[in-house]
Amino acid sequence: MDGRFERQIAQLERTVNERFERLEAKLGHIRVEPVETQETVDFHSVKIAQHDRKIRHLLHAR
Repeated sequence: MDGRFERQIAQLERTVNERFERLEAKLGHIRVEPVETQETVDFHSVKIAQHDRKIRHLLHAR
């Protein structure tokens, strides 16, 4: 009887570990998305500032 319970507990532990691993993988992906989004926003902000400087330079050059 003890052996059966030990096997059931071991199976439950494996199941829980598998589910936590899947959850960690999903959360890892979710964490990456905001970082990539922020990098994209930063890139576009720099480009917009560069274009604004060019436009101001062209307007003042007239």
